[in-house]
Amino acid sequence: MELDAEVLSEDEKTTCPSVKVHLRGMGLVDIGGCILPEVIKKSKQDQGGKEKEEEKTAIFGLLGEGGGMFSPFNSQVGLVYWPNEEGSYIKTFSLDISDPKSWETVKEYILSEQSKELRLTRIIENLTEKYPCLKGARGIDLIVRPTLSYSEDLAQRPHEMVQIWSDGHWIKAQSLKATFAPLTALQVIYWTLKNAENLGITKEFLSIETFHAMTWLELMYKWMSHWELPPNEVPQGVILPDIFYLIYFA
Repeated sequence: MELDAEVLSEDEKTTCPSVKVHLRGMGLVDIGGCILPEVIKKSKQDQGGKEKEEEKTAIFGLLGEGGGMFSPFNSQVGLVYWPNEEGSYIKTFSLDISDPKSWETVKEYILSEQSKELRLTRIIENLTEKYPCLKGARGIDLIVRPTLSYSEDLAQRPHEMVQIWSDGHWIKAQSLKATFAPLTALQVIYWTLKNAENLGITKEFLSIETFHAMTWLELMYKWMSHWELPPNEVPQGVILPDIFYLIYFA
């Protein structure tokens, strides 16, 4: 929003919705002393051909609304989450682009170590009643992170469409949920190709594969923005040329 405030016109700012920032706490717990439900695994063989016993891990648990979550990494450490004002629901802020100081309030907010410890204790106590296998768990830390939403109901976050501002020279892209991040990335590519000439990229510098990618991306965008499905003879997918692949260097 700090960047938006510098780039957008006054008229564009009036159409910018306020943003909710929900501070949520994920508990990190020591479960070394717990007896966990086990996943049955086949034993593997070591280099000498002898069978060795694998470490047994616990099953992920997620209860209904207001219930909470328990997710072990292994037999020693796990995550706990209790959606309650006394547990993981810490605070909600409202950010308004017309108020330059609204985001400073979020940055400056600090949850005391005493409050974190108390919340983590409550989370463990509550979830132990629902997951008896957590008996004996000990708190390590409460990890606090902000989550964005345009609604008071954080659980109902829809995919946020990429927005084009400032005469097409500003792309505002954010993913309110990690599962939607690939769609956001594809939308950014779609708008970049659509505005290639405005960016100084002429068509003769684009490969035929790029134009094919543009076709798939346009079909995808129509579906996402207007629920307009492509005809049956069109492959249901987005095929991007190598130029768009991210290269990983070990």
